Amino acid sequence: MSFEPSKKRTRDGSTETEPETPPAFATSTATTIEIDTLALENRELKGTVTNLSNQVNHLTSENRIMKEKILDLQCRSMRNNLIFSGIPLPISTPDDPEKAVKEFMQSSLKIPPETVNRITFHRVHRLTSKDKKSHLL
Repeated sequence: MSFEPSKKRTRDGSTETEPETPPAFATSTATTIEIDTLALENRELKGTVTNLSNQVNHLTSENRIMKEKILDLQCRSMRNNLIFSGIPLPISTPDDPEKAVKEFMQSSLKIPPETVNRITFHRVHRLTSKDKKSHLL
């Protein structure tokens, strides 16, 4: 394939011959520049993804450790707590959950009344779950 030089007119009316750049060469150069640009952007993005991946791994590890610490603290704070569920509150005294727990201990757990009477509770709460069942803590 041969390329003919292009002719260009000058101001004085004469013509100059300039070699014409083959269209394929111009396209090839543009494509090479574009490929180089994309390769550079790709390397930068890979670095960013690697950095973000490392950060996510670090945060995931920190999150796991924090969850374990929270669970440990919850267990330590509830060490002396007892949760009874399914105990109906007495109709006669629905606002006295301590009495309901003591009755449960005597009737269902078969703990002698004199032992139950010696047990002191610091706090007795009635907890209501999402399904509206009442639990005693």
